[in-house]
Amino acid sequence: MAVLPDSVVIDTQAVDEEVSALCTSGTPALVLTGVMLQVLRQKFADPDEIEIPALRDKIWTPELETSKILIGPAYRWNPVEAMNRPAIMVRRHAIRSQRIGVNDAHMGNYQTPDGAETHEDLELTGHLLFCIGRTGAEADLLGTEVWKHFKHFGPVIRKDLKLARFQVMELSEVGKVEESKDHFATAVSCFSAFYERWDLILESPILKRLLGQTEINE
Repeated sequence: MAVLPDSVVIDTQAVDEEVSALCTSGTPALVLTGVMLQVLRQKFADPDEIEIPALRDKIWTPELETSKILIGPAYRWNPVEAMNRPAIMVRRHAIRSQRIGVNDAHMGNYQTPDGAETHEDLELTGHLLFCIGRTGAEADLLGTEVWKHFKHFGPVIRKDLKLARFQVMELSEVGKVEESKDHFATAVSCFSAFYERWDLILESPILKRLLGQTEINE
């Protein structure tokens, strides 16, 4: 299943690209996972937001006992807790850094007034949204609902989070869940890219400082 493209083509002449709000948290990929979970929970908390009629009774609530659908990170998937309920479980894939300038130098103003060096790169990551049901048809309907939602609202997510890219890549075929023979699943893959920028201030040449503190025994 396609999650990350081999590379992302960007406009290297655009020096005023926006740094994503995700980067201020220090854990951008984790925050992005949380955003996707929150989008899904808000959608399935309101039956009027669910497009496919057969799914409008699958209402999410914060209480596990009353919720008609489970929505959470993939590492919390538990077939016993799911029982007869459908589920959407979100899993993040690896993060890959794509260089956009020589030595990761910012393509605009490389040096700040106080002498700091500004660097930046493009962070690439992907998410798999596993849509799980007790039948293949239920899993397929749930996957279609989620796929359409992120495809339609992708431009809003990209704009609000200041992402360089946000794209729904694929809705997979339906298959049986390995951990539970009584469940079927399909997966929606999403790709995200965002700029990260940082200022580097060296108090002294790092190698000189390290060599001065290190004894070399021949």
